[in-house]
Amino acid sequence: MNAHVQLDLDTDTEFGRPIQLDEGVYQLRMPLPFRLDHINLYLLEDTSGWTLIDCGLNRPEVMELWLGLLNGFLKRKPLERIVVTHLHPDHIGLASWLQEQTGAPIYLTRGEWQLAQQVFNLPTRNAELIEAHYHRLGLQDTALQTTAKQASGYRRLVKTLPRAVRHLHEHEILNLNGRRWRILCGAGHSPACACR
Repeated sequence: MNAHVQLDLDTDTEFGRPIQLDEGVYQLRMPLPFRLDHINLYLLEDTSGWTLIDCGLNRPEVMELWLGLLNGFLKRKPLERIVVTHLHPDHIGLASWLQEQTGAPIYLTRGEWQLAQQVFNLPTRNAELIEAHYHRLGLQDTALQTTAKQASGYRRLVKTLPRAVRHLHEHEILNLNGRRWRILCGAGHSPACACR
């Protein structure tokens, strides 16, 4: 990052207002209804359009903020690509809806895409199947019980899963506005998360 760029990362930054971090790189805060009350999304500008990194939750207030952005800040250039870093609802929640609004393709790692489908299609009324699923992923004891309880809310927080995605691959390069963004795959927060 250039030394002359001053960042305005105040935690009271207005939701849905892009904050420029560097030339062609914007941070976008969207609300969450949890103790952690927001998620940071990113917009990367290219010569012909925008790449969005993550989407926010399936919630009316987030959709309203997106509609304002699509009809305002993002109106001068189209959204050309939606990159979803991982399956958590605050990252993939509105991916399908945003694709419907813009026609932009969705990019996701193969591992995250497969896991998102498994979690989205879990039979939420069968607690044993949900627990078995998360146990296979390595959760135990209290973490297993807490996650299994939360799984039933996944469908509420993820509007719908996209019908098709383009897969991101480790070390793939995205060339945007003269910058090279290398995709790295990490595990921990999520099993096959796309990182940069």
